[in-house]
Amino acid sequence: SLNVCASITANSAFTRKWFLDMFGMQFERKLRTIPGGVYLHEYKRDPAMMKKIDETYGLAGKKVVLFTGRLTPQKGVDYLIRAAKQIQGEVLILGDGPERANLQKLIDALKLTNCRILGYMKPGEQLSFKAFYSRADVYVAPSTWKEPLGLVILEAMAAKTPVISTRAGGITSLIKDGYNGYLVHVRRSDEIAMRVNELLGNEALC
Repeated sequence: SLNVCASITANSAFTRKWFLDMFGMQFERKLRTIPGGVYLHEYKRDPAMMKKIDETYGLAGKKVVLFTGRLTPQKGVDYLIRAAKQIQGEVLILGDGPERANLQKLIDALKLTNCRILGYMKPGEQLSFKAFYSRADVYVAPSTWKEPLGLVILEAMAAKTPVISTRAGGITSLIKDGYNGYLVHVRRSDEIAMRVNELLGNEALC
């Protein structure tokens, strides 16, 4: 019960506000914001692993755009797939979930040759999903719901990969538009494609 607990934690300023709006300001004194984080040493670039990724998926010399996460409607992956038609690089989707079949149908319907769903990869597997963050040239988080924080964005940043995300929930606590990433409007494939190509074509900006 909220009344008897000694402390309450929120993982972002957005989640804190959401909690107080829902349960009342009487809990403000108990509430502490403790943002999520990542271990930076786990995201160091490994040239051998990046070469392995290139060899396994035929990516040598190609620009890579990455999404990681559970494939649900709220993650907005369909908008990244629609953007792929205009994106000047390979779009890789790492993850699994109830929307996978529908997303694959969309890729097939759009006749995309630069967009692939690679499925879920565990951290301990030979090709860990963490290595893909370093291999990627751009990371895209196209969520359509209000993310509490957006841990995948921190993971991409830890790998020094530029990030594009929708203006959704706690994500705006992590990204300052045009400073350490780009924010785009929700459900705007054209904006995603524009910003991705801007980064892919400008190494200094990345």
